[in-house]
Amino acid sequence: MAFTMNTPTYPTTPLAKGALPSFDEELSLAHLTHKSSPTSWREVGSSIDQMDSLYGASFGHWLKSEDNVAITSNYLSRIANEYPIDRIANAFKWLFSGWTMSSISQVLRVVTQDWADMAMREAGAEVDQAAVIETTETRRALLIREVTNDWSPAQIAQLLTSLVAFWPTHHHREVLVRGLTKTWDFSRLSELFTHLPAALSLDHHVKLVLLQGTAKGRRALPVTSAPTASLRATRKRSCSELPDVDEAVETKRPRTFVAAPARTRAPRHSLAPSPPIASAAATTVHTRAASTTTSPVPTASECPRSGSPAPTGRSTPVPRPVIDCADLACSGPTPDPFACQRPMGHPVDNCGGVLRAPTTDTMSVTQA
Repeated sequence: MAFTMNTPTYPTTPLAKGALPSFDEELSLAHLTHKSSPTSWREVGSSIDQMDSLYGASFGHWLKSEDNVAITSNYLSRIANEYPIDRIANAFKWLFSGWTMSSISQVLRVVTQDWADMAMREAGAEVDQAAVIETTETRRALLIREVTNDWSPAQIAQLLTSLVAFWPTHHHREVLVRGLTKTWDFSRLSELFTHLPAALSLDHHVKLVLLQGTAKGRRALPVTSAPTASLRATRKRSCSELPDVDEAVETKRPRTFVAAPARTRAPRHSLAPSPPIASAAATTVHTRAASTTTSPVPTASECPRSGSPAPTGRSTPVPRPVIDCADLACSGPTPDPFACQRPMGHPVDNCGGVLRAPTTDTMSVTQA
């Protein structure tokens, strides 16, 4: 079965002797504008199916079979270079659908292996080797970028690993990676570098330069409008951006102070008690033993021991009857927590005086 393919012709200008044909990436990308949709490459399969039905053949099935990858790659290398990059990538997308990575890399190697020699023959003998590398690897990078534009960075790293034999020097690899990731953002590029193996051996400085270039490109984007409410909410949820101090103060819930209930007990400390309070204190001393059987013992929050923090959230202290620490002992059967702040058996009371041993009068009062 024989069939012919129409080769497109483009206006060309004769090159001077020793001049290298420049590879215009923007001009090559301009051919992509004729596509009707991002999935127009699927039309290749429908065209081949129509041809098979017209001639009663199974050419499409033969091309898609990976068992024929060696013959297919040699066949495509003869005709693919007669078309622009967008046409080659359009056909490769259909061909590589469902293929393994080894078959894809084999076709790419065979199709693009003569690009450097073609550039050398067109430019002549007097041509800079670095310019040939720049032109060839940039063109190969554009082809790989168009074929893998919907791949994940991990898959692209696997493909580059299988193509590592293409590049004998570091300069080849650097030019290809720079052309491949020219339109990438920072996150996609950093993910690619995490998956690249040591066999590719990209210089660390080259990676930093590429990452800084993508980061600067993102920061250079102009801000045309104020951040939306959803964007502000996203920034607040971010761990790297905390709300301002004024905003935190405004959104802080105000504290409500609740006044403590009025008490009838005297304050713990008094240097010079007044006569009315002293008489009330004397009455309290004689009735303490009887009142403790009915009134509950104050909790730790109402009367903290020595060394514990003072209770918070109280209003102005309510005066309570003053008890002379010299007339009381902390070792009684029901010690008064308001009369002594020290632990049981401590020799010093809260007023700073030394507790005396209970006298006969005090013992009689306590026993009563």
